[in-house]
Amino acid sequence: MAYQVPGWEVAGGSLVVCTAAYDGAAVDDTSADCEKGAVVAPDGRAMVQLEYSANCLSRTYRAGRCSDYLGQPLGAPLRLGTTYELSALIYVPTAIDPTYARHVGFSLYPEHPGVKANRMLEGHEFTLDTVVFNQWYRVSWRFRPTCDLQYLALGVFSGRDGPATYRTGGGQERFYLDDLSLRAVPGEGRDAPAFCRTLSQEERVDFVAGGTAYFASGRAMLAEDQRAALDSLALRIRANPQSIYRISGHTDATGSDHLELSDRRIDSTLAYLQRYHQISPLRFLRQPVGTARAIDAAVDGARNRRVEISHLGGDQAALLYRHLLEAVRREDTPTAGALLRIWLAIAPEEQVALAPYDPRLRPVLKIIPNRKRLEARINDRYSRIDRENGTWLLDSLWREDQLPRTLGRYLENMAYYDREMDADDPFWDVSYPELTEAIISARDTRHALLAQDWLAANGWPRASVVGETAARAIPLALIHGGDADALDQALPRFKAACHRGEADWAYYALLYDRAQQLRGLPQRYGTQYVDGKRWPLENADSLASWRWRIGLE
Repeated sequence: MAYQVPGWEVAGGSLVVCTAAYDGAAVDDTSADCEKGAVVAPDGRAMVQLEYSANCLSRTYRAGRCSDYLGQPLGAPLRLGTTYELSALIYVPTAIDPTYARHVGFSLYPEHPGVKANRMLEGHEFTLDTVVFNQWYRVSWRFRPTCDLQYLALGVFSGRDGPATYRTGGGQERFYLDDLSLRAVPGEGRDAPAFCRTLSQEERVDFVAGGTAYFASGRAMLAEDQRAALDSLALRIRANPQSIYRISGHTDATGSDHLELSDRRIDSTLAYLQRYHQISPLRFLRQPVGTARAIDAAVDGARNRRVEISHLGGDQAALLYRHLLEAVRREDTPTAGALLRIWLAIAPEEQVALAPYDPRLRPVLKIIPNRKRLEARINDRYSRIDRENGTWLLDSLWREDQLPRTLGRYLENMAYYDREMDADDPFWDVSYPELTEAIISARDTRHALLAQDWLAANGWPRASVVGETAARAIPLALIHGGDADALDQALPRFKAACHRGEADWAYYALLYDRAQQLRGLPQRYGTQYVDGKRWPLENADSLASWRWRIGLE
């Protein structure tokens, strides 16, 4: 391959150099007349053919690869603070599944990404936003490296929205590349996105249209003629198993127990969905409204006697955690224990590790089986290797460091929050009034000493090994420890880790500025404030340029 396309190599899978009209030197047996001459290279000489198999993860048909990847070692790291443009000519023939082409693109790495069989590289930052079939056209992307990127790969990349990894009938998709170039762009190019590594995307849940059921005046029983609307809604809910919903009950002005009647109408509707469609009530946020949202009775009073179901933009774990907390609030400990077991089965691991710090859970965690169940789930998160390489210790250090700072906000966000229902309810706020300034200061000193001991024994932690959160524990502990000498000693190793893409430049800026502040010197990156006022700057005119160079706004 290097003989045919100097500097390029097979990064994963395989590839073919198409030479139908090639009139130069002889080529080896990996060259071919691609598509029987139907696709011709733009310059009439040669082009690269890559393939994607939609059945690469199929259990019944295992292709040898998901995507071919064309790679190139760049020889030297791209320069930080410089804007680059990658440009290429691309040809995408009519496809069996045309949506796959939106995932064709490139990514960059500090080293060879190591593509495994039946696996895909992740990436969504630099993929095709426009696909034109059956003709050559030029695509380009600009970016600013914030770590030492020195390996380029092109192919099909997986993201939140695909591509498909299973298709009945199999088959490969092919696309072609030519005239690839990577060049530095003059000027700062502030519109170019900063890039070091692919960031994970949250799973998206498609919007689901809701529904309404109406009731007789003063009644909570679901009438026969209202069931069809719920049956139709149930089909949509079951087709979207990760979706959650608000269910609100409404009444007309008749009678006096409007909220109680609203609640019974919600009960009736949920009971029907559970009995006839096996849809759990735990997927719904209850909101008895009464007459608060009454429609003008002169227009149609019957429209006030209703239950409305609408789609919520959230996840099931968050809503389930809310149900758990509500059970604790009602002092319904058995229900809370049962909900804890369900939540532990679906909650993200990082949230499970935070749960012991939630003061609202203390009543349910006083019960030994509940506490042991939570501890077992946390222990299951960490393998023997995680404990040996320090992931477990550093994750714990991060949580302890953030306990008097941001941990409460993380816990508040774990439960589904509804501004209309919860804004004036202090139950949904998390605080630790027992943590006085003296206690926090003593904790910070201990954590900083632990961080120094870790660095002396292990060196700077690699984010690719211990994870992003654990890698932040060391700089945060040092910053809050307030020892300028310890910060100065750590800065060179932290900077080197940032260049390797193993640490976050934002935390380097915090560490650098904090060290300057502790010595009474001006800061460079503008991260430090005292009593709401920014600490003096080293050079206000250079602030934006210094921040931009390391990927900060």
